[in-house]
Amino acid sequence: MHFNEWKPCRSLPVDKGWAWVVLMASSVILIIVQGSLRTFGLFIVELQRNFETSSTTISIVLAAESISNCLSSFLAMNCLSNILSSRTLIIIGSLLSALCFILDSVASTALMLPFFHLLSGAGIAFSYGPCLVNISHYFKRYRGTANALVSCGSSIGQFLFSPLRIFLITQYGVNGALLVNSALFLQYFIGEHRLSQGLGLMYLFTGLLASLYYPFFGYIRDLTESYDVGYVINSVALIVSGVLFLSEACVKYKKSPGSDN
Repeated sequence: MHFNEWKPCRSLPVDKGWAWVVLMASSVILIIVQGSLRTFGLFIVELQRNFETSSTTISIVLAAESISNCLSSFLAMNCLSNILSSRTLIIIGSLLSALCFILDSVASTALMLPFFHLLSGAGIAFSYGPCLVNISHYFKRYRGTANALVSCGSSIGQFLFSPLRIFLITQYGVNGALLVNSALFLQYFIGEHRLSQGLGLMYLFTGLLASLYYPFFGYIRDLTESYDVGYVINSVALIVSGVLFLSEACVKYKKSPGSDN
């Protein structure tokens, strides 16, 4: 079943039975994806120390992953979703992500890492979007609840992976921890109209901005010899984005028919 061909039918267990199993599986995938993505900085610090390279150079790894992620998301959600099923895309994504971390563990120079992480960016793109689209296939009445629960998977992943990676690096070294991380991605094996296209466009623009952010962050680190300035800039950006989000909600409320104005 393709993303753009979904229509409600009696054979699909909407809001019941197998739909909740799909929700649980999607949550686990997002735990792995977001946990790995948001805590990769722990590996970056160790890799920078091993290869004795600058923050600007090592940040190119994150930039390459972001570029690959945004372009692959657009490709997966707008083109490949018409050819391949969500399950196939997720399996391909798991293989690409696992291969990336296996290659990371045997890399002999920092210049090899950006090319390896082109695979990781594509793997995350092939896994993340299809999981969210699947929720719209299996839930109608409880779609809001399902989306909230699957989003919790992202937060749980970020919370769990930080201590897990510190433990793995301490016990097995950075190369051993990278191999264990590749094995986690292999665990993947065990809407609405135009939703996939909308997600693809969102990931495209988000990834393009992120690809500029990481080199800038590395440059600020080399310039100031401290991460503090970069974190302050990041915090200000988050606050501004939150204010803009709330202002948009207020404007929509003012324009709604039920408002006093």
